[in-house]
Amino acid sequence: MHDVIQLETQQTHVNPVFNTLVHDGWLLRFSRGYSLSTDSVWPLRQGDIGLAATVAYCEEQFQLQRQSSTFRLTSLGYHQSIDAYLRDSGYRIAESGVVLTRALSRAPTTALKTLPLTRWLDLCYRLNPEDVSGQRLLQEQLLSQIELPMWCAVIEADGIAVGYGRAIQSGSHLYLDDLWLLPDWRRRGHGQRLLDGLQGFGQAHGATRAYLTLSDANPRATAFFRQAGFSLAYPYHYRQR
Repeated sequence: MHDVIQLETQQTHVNPVFNTLVHDGWLLRFSRGYSLSTDSVWPLRQGDIGLAATVAYCEEQFQLQRQSSTFRLTSLGYHQSIDAYLRDSGYRIAESGVVLTRALSRAPTTALKTLPLTRWLDLCYRLNPEDVSGQRLLQEQLLSQIELPMWCAVIEADGIAVGYGRAIQSGSHLYLDDLWLLPDWRRRGHGQRLLDGLQGFGQAHGATRAYLTLSDANPRATAFFRQAGFSLAYPYHYRQR
């Protein structure tokens, strides 16, 4: 249980939002509908108020924001009780996925080019125009709030940029996100080079464990990271109505 709460809490630090409310140990996160992660309720504590009253409060707050009520749930025991209540109240599963983690060992790393956030996002959208289409400004506004050590990296081959990735360090944990390669450059070892380079940034600054989240809709990525030494920490899903 401790590891789940620790990693869930870490993720609220590395994925900032515009507004957060705290209600009986539950975090209500709002970011103008940017993503499920940034616009949902995270029950980080079991709470002392009755479940029905707490859910009703959350629903009221999301209604004020003109957003669908969304809850992030994991394998924690008290999350299962919340999940059953939401299911019986008509909430559907909007997305499911896994949190993967691995211990960082002193392996050879790849030198990666890093860019300031704005230039890095420019490159990301140039290489992958479908990436969060139409939310470029909103994404930069959110990421620019991060005060933790963050590396926005680019991987190159034959003198051109072929992919990108991002790593954020919070204490001994290194969060990996937005790893992507041009389709024609996949299955050539560049994904592992990108991963090694990002992990190297964290190791150089004392990180001992890496973790990331993956949607179940991306089985190829899950297979890649498992082959790279990551293992399941816990599953998660979002319920929405």
